[in-house]
Amino acid sequence: MDNLPRAQFSPQRIGPFTRMAQIFAVMLIGLLAGCAQHEALLERDALDATVAMATNDDEFCRNYGAKRGTQSYVDCRLNLSNQRAATTPTPKQ
Repeated sequence: MDNLPRAQFSPQRIGPFTRMAQIFAVMLIGLLAGCAQHEALLERDALDATVAMATNDDEFCRNYGAKRGTQSYVDCRLNLSNQRAATTPTPKQ
């Protein structure tokens, strides 16, 4: 068994296509990580916008004179939500 040739693996013996595949794999991993991070940022921005909208609606209704937990407050918030829904264009499919 000592007469069998031994495979020698070293960076110098990697062919050009294998090297390109390695580079492509590293680039692909980087792109996928960037996409995941971008999605997380979009979700965070959407949540921030929702919180800001709820805060503004709350302030508007309280300045109008409605107190939290009353029917006038609920009606005010519902009215703002309905107005927003009426002016928001629906996405086409």
